[in-house]
Amino acid sequence: MGNVGKRLHNLKVSTKLRLSFGLIVGLMVGMAAVTQYYLGEMNDKWRKIEQQVFVWQDANMEIYRYLGDGVHHFKNYVLRDGDYETKFRDDMGKLLGAVDKYQKAGGVEPEARKQLDEIRTAVGAYLVALDQLKKLKAEGASITDQDKSIKGADKPIAMAAAKLKEITEREFKMASSQFGVLQQSTLRIALIMGIIAIICAVAFALLLTRSLMRQLGG
Repeated sequence: MGNVGKRLHNLKVSTKLRLSFGLIVGLMVGMAAVTQYYLGEMNDKWRKIEQQVFVWQDANMEIYRYLGDGVHHFKNYVLRDGDYETKFRDDMGKLLGAVDKYQKAGGVEPEARKQLDEIRTAVGAYLVALDQLKKLKAEGASITDQDKSIKGADKPIAMAAAKLKEITEREFKMASSQFGVLQQSTLRIALIMGIIAIICAVAFALLLTRSLMRQLGG
């Protein structure tokens, strides 16, 4: 500390002021760089939540919605015929679209990918059940026999969708937790850097003041 004071004492006042200003600017630039890095990390994490996890949640909800519509239209087709076959096929097409939407968001874990594949397979089996139902109708089978022959055809889709929902919720909680930790780390680093900057500025100001006072005979 004494050596630093002697060196400052031998410097010109203008040089001391430039050094003081340069130190403060350097500390501020360092703070800005570190903070920018962590803010970038936070932005990347939030982008993943927004572009992936939120899309997964939305697609999962669509799967449930179109499955519910499909089950409703399938049962109505058993009871009433009409255009319910067309509506059911449309529901299944939208359901598969939701599955594709989930996967295209990217970052899908193997466990989730497995459930998506099972949903696709189950939808194909559900459409086969519809073809079987049409055949039974053409043969004049009773509504009771028709219902028994295809009963539970929607269950595999519902089971896979439920597992997919669990995985999605787990991923959301994990991503949210990681974002929270990163946010706290960013605030902590910014605070520490700020304190260091203040301490260094105060210390340098004290040394500079003492040196100036000596030169002025104070």
